[in-house]
Amino acid sequence: MTRARETSENARQAKAWFFGSGYGSYSSRSFNISSIADTGSTLGQYTLNFENNMETSLYVVLVASSIATDGRFVLTWTNLKTVSSVDLYAYPVESTQAYIDWHNIDMVVYE
Repeated sequence: MTRARETSENARQAKAWFFGSGYGSYSSRSFNISSIADTGSTLGQYTLNFENNMETSLYVVLVASSIATDGRFVLTWTNLKTVSSVDLYAYPVESTQAYIDWHNIDMVVYE
């Protein structure tokens, strides 16, 4: 295998992933995630901590979330990325409520 091909193949591998299910207290499956913390004084603000740090904070996070506890669709995004963690925030679509917990969350990190 050439060095260029090896580098290319390594770049295509997920550096971390997380699947969580539940409200507040998550049952989860993950790779390279050491813990998840509820960081906000309101709902829908979480920090996922990496077991092994990323090289830089310039990684890509893909997130998908399901409906909220009350049945509304949820928009989820990264608020802050560091080499050791990523903050995820969730906001209900078509609502005046600031943040909301989601039922299921899927996240993949590529660097």
